[in-house]
Amino acid sequence: PKEKRIKIDLSPWFLSVRNQDGLGACAAFAGSSIMEYIINRISGYLNYDYKLSELFLWYNAREDKNSNSGTWPVDLMNELLKQGDCKEKLWSFEGVTSTKYLQMPLQNCFQDALQQRALSVKNVSTDPDEWIRILLDEHPLYFGIGVPQNFGKAYLTGKPLYEKIIWPTKGG
Repeated sequence: PKEKRIKIDLSPWFLSVRNQDGLGACAAFAGSSIMEYIINRISGYLNYDYKLSELFLWYNAREDKNSNSGTWPVDLMNELLKQGDCKEKLWSFEGVTSTKYLQMPLQNCFQDALQQRALSVKNVSTDPDEWIRILLDEHPLYFGIGVPQNFGKAYLTGKPLYEKIIWPTKGG
């Protein structure tokens, strides 16, 4: 609500921040993290042994399985609803110097993933008051934004990012 400041901290139920190491897997990192949050919140404790596989989720959600390409949040959410995400110990992360991200996960990963499926997702409006209500109910928000091609390059030139934006987007 506009009339008061609110602090909402869902971080106690999230596992640690991780590094996607040059892979276009940011959507999968967010999706896996949200699933871990839900599992931890429902169980009532942080279970570090229940880490989920970003690599598995990213492989299954992205359209081009033969490239280091990203995926849209809606495609990732559909994958979490349909198939879920397996545990990290079954399909562990390897960075951009490996070709594991191009390989189809093993069959046991698909069987395990069904145990970690989203039961529902809800589209929300662009109304920030609705976002606050959702966060107050301890539900995380997942969203994506397009970024220009020169996003993240401002530090190289010393010029502000928005001095000359280069579109179309490079990703989100």
